[in-house]
Amino acid sequence: MKKYFFKQLYHFKIELNELSLDNNNVDLLLKIQQRLLSWHKSLEDFSHRRKKRLNYLSKQKKDPNNSKLNSKQIKKSIKICVDQLDELKVFKLWARHLGNSIPHLYYDKGDLRAYSYSVNSINLKELSGDLFGKEGQDLELEIFYKLLSEGYKTLLNDLTSLIRHADIMVMEREVPFLMEVKQSKATSKTAERQIQDANKIGEYLLKDNSTEIRGGAISKRISASVKEISNKYLINKNFKNSKKDGYCFSKIEDGFYCLSHLSGVDPSQINFSLIENLEKPFFFLLNQFKNQEDHSLFYPYSLSIDDPDIFANFLCGNFLIYFIIDWKIIEDKAELEKLTLTPISEFLALEILSDSSPPLYSYTLMKAIVEFTSVHWALNELCNIYASVPLEFKNLE
Repeated sequence: MKKYFFKQLYHFKIELNELSLDNNNVDLLLKIQQRLLSWHKSLEDFSHRRKKRLNYLSKQKKDPNNSKLNSKQIKKSIKICVDQLDELKVFKLWARHLGNSIPHLYYDKGDLRAYSYSVNSINLKELSGDLFGKEGQDLELEIFYKLLSEGYKTLLNDLTSLIRHADIMVMEREVPFLMEVKQSKATSKTAERQIQDANKIGEYLLKDNSTEIRGGAISKRISASVKEISNKYLINKNFKNSKKDGYCFSKIEDGFYCLSHLSGVDPSQINFSLIENLEKPFFFLLNQFKNQEDHSLFYPYSLSIDDPDIFANFLCGNFLIYFIIDWKIIEDKAELEKLTLTPISEFLALEILSDSSPPLYSYTLMKAIVEFTSVHWALNELCNIYASVPLEFKNLE
């Protein structure tokens, strides 16, 4: 199955690279989404067959006439089915993460995140189920193909785990146009509510604050104090050298390093002299992070990693990426700002404390590392964001 997964990733990335050079290429935009639709169809069909097989085996297991050998074989087959279904869940989620790449070619990542949240709670809006077999899909696809044929840059929202409101997004203007597709008049009330929800997201993006989304909580967008600084070039240079030599260990910026290597490389061959003098090295394994965290709100790896071969091998677990940060630079920055920054997860979610305020929590450093952004920029931004939080929120008990 991973061989099929690898080939799909590789060819998807080649086409995505082409689209990133010319995001007005509507034919290529359509081709990429057709590839994703085909992939979803294959994964869903295989998943349905595995579920039928599992149901059949579960019934067979209960047969009192089974011999010990037969029972053992059935249990083994059940385990294979369960493992395959678990693997398919991961592949189906990653297919959506690939879809997240498309809107990022047209809109700022800070704007896109608003489309992931529910308007009724502080949580992400629940993802739809399977793409195929749902009511109204034929009409949805008909409208989708019609818009693309007329030259409109159009996205099927179900292909993403990012755009969770409406069915279709037309990406022609500064604020995208969302379309909700319904066939039955009986669903008009539901459609009306969904359209109102999408409008609330648009209002939030226009006004930068709202109490109409995320369950009525106060939501406010804060502009970056300085332009984001990217490490993408240096990190991809590291990957390129690693592909050629088997591994690469390089300094990305003061106190921040990248180690990447092919899965077959013997760790004893790697020269760690670059970090021998670090006072408090902190290791961040990107492979482990991508397998444990929801990636809906992160800038896609398919856009951060340039090389199609490296990208496909990374997602398939054949190319390992470590980031190493000297925790001393965190402590020095915190001391300068009279703050205490404490990691509360292995992936660098931080608790921020000061003498005069209750704790606040930040994912800024985590996001910077995952999105190949400067760690020093992230630390400055984290402190600036903390300073900009209104006093009344800091004093809430």
